[in-house]
Amino acid sequence: MENLGLQNTPDYRYGPKGTYKRFIINELVIQLEAGKSYRELAVQYGIPPNTIREWGNKYGDATKIPLRRRTISPVQKRSIARSVIEGCQTVSSAAKLNGVTAWSVRNWIAVEKGELYVTNSTVLNKIKKEKAADPPVAAEIKKLQEQLADANLRIAALNTLIDVAEEQLKINIRKKPGAKQS
Repeated sequence: MENLGLQNTPDYRYGPKGTYKRFIINELVIQLEAGKSYRELAVQYGIPPNTIREWGNKYGDATKIPLRRRTISPVQKRSIARSVIEGCQTVSSAAKLNGVTAWSVRNWIAVEKGELYVTNSTVLNKIKKEKAADPPVAAEIKKLQEQLADANLRIAALNTLIDVAEEQLKINIRKKPGAKQS
């Protein structure tokens, strides 16, 4: 934990209005651009990491500060994705050049291709199970068709039984259409 000659006392790093002095901010931004993490600098200087992150976003160079959060328009996203699809750049080089994550670039490529980019293994497993479930659906349809055939056979047998009973007993078992209910 080197301090680069900066004293870590409140009198030294604060300006007259209680804000941080500009040379402290510049020093931290230079160290961010050199590759130090927000957390590492926060511990070293006793400054909250979010404050350092804000300074990096406000005063730093986007291409030098890793994974700096920034807003990219849909047009820029499409052009980045197309450059990777056409083979002009790799995903990692496009990510570094534009100051975004490779994951973001892959998602933009998937959107550009009209596909869904899935990274979660549980989602992939679920999709595989659903695809594997298709053949049993055919077996289930066959089973239901057999049950329907059995039910139709049963109905035919009952209708025959009623016809025989009406003939032998000379009683109308079936209701006549339009008969009054009692």
